[in-house]
Amino acid sequence: MRKYFISYICIFSLLVGIRQLASAQNLSFEKVPKNTHGLVSSAESSLAFADINGDKSPDLLISSYNGEDCSIQLYQNNGSGKFTKVNHAPFAQLSRSKVVFADVDGDQDQDVLLIGFDRKTFGGVTKLYINQGQGRFVEDKNVALQGVDFGAAAFADVDNDQDQDLLLTGINQQMSPVALLYLNDGKGRFQAVNTSIAGVLRGAVAFRDVNGDQLPDLLVTGGNAAYQPTAQLYINQNYGHFKAVKNQIFIGLQRSSAAFADIDGDQDADVLITGLDKQGKTQSILYENDGLGDFRPVQTTSLKGVKDGAIAFGDVDGDQDLDILITGIGQDGKATTMLYKNQGNKQFELLPQASFSGVGAGAVAFADVDQDKDLDIMITGKSTQQLGTAQLYKNGLDFKQINQPLKRLPESQLKVYPNPSYGQVFLEATDFTGSYQLLDLNGKQISTGKIDPATKITFSLKKANQIYLLNIQDAQGQKYTYKVMRK
Repeated sequence: MRKYFISYICIFSLLVGIRQLASAQNLSFEKVPKNTHGLVSSAESSLAFADINGDKSPDLLISSYNGEDCSIQLYQNNGSGKFTKVNHAPFAQLSRSKVVFADVDGDQDQDVLLIGFDRKTFGGVTKLYINQGQGRFVEDKNVALQGVDFGAAAFADVDNDQDQDLLLTGINQQMSPVALLYLNDGKGRFQAVNTSIAGVLRGAVAFRDVNGDQLPDLLVTGGNAAYQPTAQLYINQNYGHFKAVKNQIFIGLQRSSAAFADIDGDQDADVLITGLDKQGKTQSILYENDGLGDFRPVQTTSLKGVKDGAIAFGDVDGDQDLDILITGIGQDGKATTMLYKNQGNKQFELLPQASFSGVGAGAVAFADVDQDKDLDIMITGKSTQQLGTAQLYKNGLDFKQINQPLKRLPESQLKVYPNPSYGQVFLEATDFTGSYQLLDLNGKQISTGKIDPATKITFSLKKANQIYLLNIQDAQGQKYTYKVMRK
């Protein structure tokens, strides 16, 4: 028993050690000097990473507006996180702009969509640039996409024909909020279609399959036609026909940001929304999905409310769950950037030792810019003093040492299901002899016993929203570990 307990300590301490890495301050981010990263400071801005030239390293596109000056700058990554400005890039100089990468013509490289305000025409503009290969972009002047200002844009294959369709929101030339859906013919030619999606401005759009039917559904947030904050979920009824979900629980937010992610490891899309509610209060609200597209607020965590913010999810500490990076303007009017570590059980801990430049009206993104197998951070936006920021932070964590996958048996020998569950988990052995031990994350033993061929064992997991460890040992002494979750 002592030998088995020691083997558990080795496995458990690895998992807990990974989980506690940030708390132990082993997670650190190095602020890259501006003269090293070479990026132009950006106030009201957006950014996107993509490999534009096929060298397997993430390049960077930043749009910015610094009072009188506006620019769209493309930077190539040399593979180690050093960026060089691409001269003579053809992008229009727009303010209040957004940039999005997508392969719109199916040639396996990343094209660029750009929306924003053109001071020459005094109106919203939408432009598409096609990647000719190796990061050489040419404007597609034949595409007919309506211009939008104070907008948002997102791509997804809404009609299930294996290409990237497009949704635009914002205000049109008549100063009315719109939502414009375009279907792609697979070659980058877009056709506008009628849609029931309500128009918004100063908001966000995000696609994700929320109900498990393999079709991208849609969340739209922002100010509606009455300039009131809104948040509306739409279910994809197939072929890009969207139906608004009635009696939903989302709180309406404008000057908002929204992003989907599986924060609790149950294989469905949860969502975080930030912004300003109708009482003028800044909010950051995390909603969990039941797997069928029904959401409820997560009560076990508290995130600082922001407006004019940005959200990014990523596993910064290598513990196999998604952490949260949030920027924006708080209720006190100060710009802030916060990194929250996912503790499991839908709980997030603010990492005070992670000191980032506080920004609002900007953007954040994770990417492994230096190819060392961990996620670095890029932040742009406007400081509390109204100064532009473009700052790269390199992650000092060594994923190679800690990011070891759990060893499991082939399902032809042993299956553990359903996982996650609502209380009962089954262990079914077909061609396996050995033993098992079920423990909670505090090391307390729940049950133990033998496993014989053709065995089916039932485990009762009493505590909701908990993770358990199921340790398996075969007759030859080989050890396997399963992380089991109860919803």
